[in-house]
Amino acid sequence: MTTELYVKDDLAWRNVQQLFVKDGLAWRTINKMYAHDGTAWRLIYEVNSFVLNMAYASEGLGVYPYDAFCVAQVKLNTNGTAVVDAAEFAATNWYDPTTTSIGSTYWFKYTVDSGDTPSGGLTPGTWYPLTSQRTLSLVIAGGTGELTCSLTGYLATAASDGSIVASGTITLHANMVAAP
Repeated sequence: MTTELYVKDDLAWRNVQQLFVKDGLAWRTINKMYAHDGTAWRLIYEVNSFVLNMAYASEGLGVYPYDAFCVAQVKLNTNGTAVVDAAEFAATNWYDPTTTSIGSTYWFKYTVDSGDTPSGGLTPGTWYPLTSQRTLSLVIAGGTGELTCSLTGYLATAASDGSIVASGTITLHANMVAAP
């Protein structure tokens, strides 16, 4: 269960995104806050550290006819991990710390900014729950060629644009070259 803390200023109620306390030496970030209600200590604030690291870049390279296919792909898993196959850069988890079934509380969609539309069964602009692994792939099979795309990925707490909590760029590039 996500715990949220709100404060009211002169205009409206605001959701607290970061909380700090000064301990005499420096300002420190508070990750959890508890209050005693006369019966027990209750959690009233907790930092939910999530990141949809959209610095995902996958570079697939193959040599035809020696390689049957080449693939550039990004996989978002239900536990918050991300896997970049044929990676030029290492993947960073989309939710940190990774948590079993955290995907059940998040939705993912992407749009194509330029280039080819990836395969993987996901339609651009459609929200998908992260209750199962979501994969975006560019695949070249049976010959030479090059595919590339630049996408914007979105992470939301519900299947609506009004619930977006993170976004960023996903780049895929697959290149099958002929043997010399």
